[in-house]
Amino acid sequence: MSETPHYSSPDTSVVGEGSTKRTLRACDSCHRRKIKCDGVRPQCNWCKHHDLDCTFNRSQGGRKRESRSRKLRESNLVERLARIEKLLAENHPKKEIDLSNGSNHDLDVTPGRIEVEAKCSPENGAPDLATLGRIYCAGYRLGDINLFHGVPFLSRDGQQWIGLKSAEDSREESDSPLWHNQRQAWPALPTFVNPTQWDMAVLPPRQSVEKHFHYYLSSSFSDAFPIADKVLFPLIIERAYRHDTASAGILATKACIFSFIAFTSTAGHPADQDLPPIDLEQCIAAAQLLVPDILNARPSTEVVDAMMMFAVYQFGCGNVHAVDIILALVSRFLFMLGGHLYPGAETDSLPSHSLSLETRRTLHLRDVFWICYVLDKEITFRTGRPPIINDTACDLTFPKYYWQQIQQDFQGAPRLPSDLRLTLIKSKAYDKLYSPNALRKADAEILKDIRELDEMLENWRQSLPPKRRPTLSFSQQRSHVLDKDNFDMMTFLIRLEYHHCMTTIHQASSRCTNWAGNHRTAEGLGSSLDLALESSRSLLLYFTSVEHYLTPHIFWVVIFYPLSATLNLFCNIMLNPASAAASSDLKILERNIVFMDERRDSDQQLSAPQLSHLARVRQAAEEVLRLAQSVVLQSQTSG
Repeated sequence: MSETPHYSSPDTSVVGEGSTKRTLRACDSCHRRKIKCDGVRPQCNWCKHHDLDCTFNRSQGGRKRESRSRKLRESNLVERLARIEKLLAENHPKKEIDLSNGSNHDLDVTPGRIEVEAKCSPENGAPDLATLGRIYCAGYRLGDINLFHGVPFLSRDGQQWIGLKSAEDSREESDSPLWHNQRQAWPALPTFVNPTQWDMAVLPPRQSVEKHFHYYLSSSFSDAFPIADKVLFPLIIERAYRHDTASAGILATKACIFSFIAFTSTAGHPADQDLPPIDLEQCIAAAQLLVPDILNARPSTEVVDAMMMFAVYQFGCGNVHAVDIILALVSRFLFMLGGHLYPGAETDSLPSHSLSLETRRTLHLRDVFWICYVLDKEITFRTGRPPIINDTACDLTFPKYYWQQIQQDFQGAPRLPSDLRLTLIKSKAYDKLYSPNALRKADAEILKDIRELDEMLENWRQSLPPKRRPTLSFSQQRSHVLDKDNFDMMTFLIRLEYHHCMTTIHQASSRCTNWAGNHRTAEGLGSSLDLALESSRSLLLYFTSVEHYLTPHIFWVVIFYPLSATLNLFCNIMLNPASAAASSDLKILERNIVFMDERRDSDQQLSAPQLSHLARVRQAAEEVLRLAQSVVLQSQTSG
């Protein structure tokens, strides 16, 4: 028998002497069927016996394609940053001032003036955990976020950096940091409350509670905070008013009623709603006094609901530390009840009307878990304190309704107080930039993480429907295009969160050691700071442009954002007081003070804790404005 001619193929090779041929690439037909191809050309054995065209047309090199795709993404990111930086250069021309040789005359910020705190790197050992939650500007530690009420204050070094010690001798002897309010962590009881003589089991009239509950269900507040379920909460009302005993379980159920009244008060009650009056202060005091009974009760839905509603109320009052304590307790109860686990796609897909009570409780606990998760990550992102909930200990599968409400054609009200994907980005940003492990990173690694998080944030922004998608920046000229008739509260909140997230991510570059002495030794540092500044300007301009559409309860949720942006603009003014951007930023800061005064005068339903919180925030913003005006005036008179 004659030997069949053998067609050599470039895709085959011989491995060692006497070994069989190894096919490096299968033909298209064998590859689709996942079978071994002998690689014979022009037709392999399989294609020959099945009368098929033996082709090699498919693309190859998956890793190369992945590499090219990654390079393309990086290229797009660089181009986007370049466009933003060009916009910044055109709109805010800067006159650089060399502060390292004391050229700013009265404002001496030379490295020898204050002690620059040593940063941690892999070479010099463990991170300094005391740096968590601190505010940095150009390598200098200015101050901290006060966890008791969320208002930043300047450290002693920060006061010295801005020239307070040399300019104001009256503050020289003060031991307390600027704006530091020594409040206790847990809110004090009203003076009229005497726990030994007050019967905490006396509930407000049932009919009044039910009317407040019906109003809650009809409001958008129930979509953002779905804590009082339309089926489960009436059962809690029934149980609370049916039993007069003082057992721990019944007291916990009654605490849920008191917490509900406090919780709904943060949403405000429009004048056109005929709601029966309820003594709010007594309900708040009762909910607070019943906390020990809640902790002694058996873990249940009403226990979780009571504590979560009271946490939302405290968050609205600015009692960040109290919220922190409550969330730590709620998260443990949720873990006990399985709220941190995904109930499964089948259960998650069931229509609401067909749910059994047990299934409804399971899904409800999952909603409460997400609210707890969002608030936990938000406080971490604002204050720098470590998160209570560890991502790796939870199943973070999103609920079905979340994927539906981010579709382009979605028309209903979004559920939950924030976008879950944005919350996950915040969690990753803390882990990569502000956690104890992040303090070990060198400058280059910090900048790399900043770029990756920026790309992640941009991908999220682009995925949103056009009506809800935040723009990269917001200028005063754009304020007139806001649609007053179709104002969407969730869009407003998403825009503020986006700009704050962008600012916080890029502000991490201020911690880099290359800033020491005000020398920009790395190009990435300047880019990140400029992006943080532009985001802060956009946040303040947008915030004050929608003032007439803000409701009182939303104001308290977002009041932290303008203060955070104010500090970023203040730091930039201190670094470049003679620049054109400094004068422009001063006007933005002035408008922010006017805005707070207008809100204080127009809101007649503010409680005493809310008024106290507004006073602290305004005091911080006013002092920042005064100091910024002073340094700009010095630069103008000396120049």
